[in-house]
Amino acid sequence: STCKLDLALWHRRLAHLNVRDVQKMVNEQLATGIVIHSKGTPDPICEPCLAGKQHRGPIPKVASS
Repeated sequence: STCKLDLALWHRRLAHLNVRDVQKMVNEQLATGIVIHSKGTPDPICEPCLAGKQHRGPIPKVASS
């Protein structure tokens, strides 16, 4: 059986895989059981994806006097 769900949900379910790669998997039938219901593209701003791409600077060492 197939699940008709939107692209944003599959993006989240597949560990935030790039949306184009999710579409490629569906179009080239690399994964079975995935049907994209909506034709629109999801919001380009995905909060968890942005948080995962953030970089943190090193914690500065405090000099003792």
